[in-house]
Amino acid sequence: MPGSLPKLLLKCFNIKPQSWGFFSVCTLTCIMASLARLRVKLKSYDHRVIDEAALKILDTAMATGAKIRGPIPLPIKRTLIPVVPSTSRGIKNAQEHFEILVYKRLIDILEPSPRTIDSLSNLDLPAGVSIEIKM
Repeated sequence: MPGSLPKLLLKCFNIKPQSWGFFSVCTLTCIMASLARLRVKLKSYDHRVIDEAALKILDTAMATGAKIRGPIPLPIKRTLIPVVPSTSRGIKNAQEHFEILVYKRLIDILEPSPRTIDSLSNLDLPAGVSIEIKM
């Protein structure tokens, strides 16, 4: 069994080969199963565009037979920007406020196959959507 497990995994989780019993093997199986997932984070300034992109990713992943968790809406990042309208006037207390909203979605793809990863890399998403994929 020690030869079949990656040494890096053993080193990262501080598991010694002498302590391998039934529970250690179950722990390693759970760890390896949790590493076999794709986490897709989507960001956009428009909620309609991000929902459309999430649906495309869901359809693609479901067509390849992967299990999906999401899309999970994450908290909206709201940035307020105060702007002084004119410096020529003597009014300094009057400011205009503009806000930028960043919408975020999280999609977990459990047990992805190579076909799933290939189809996601070839996916054509709408403009204005930032995508981040982690293993």
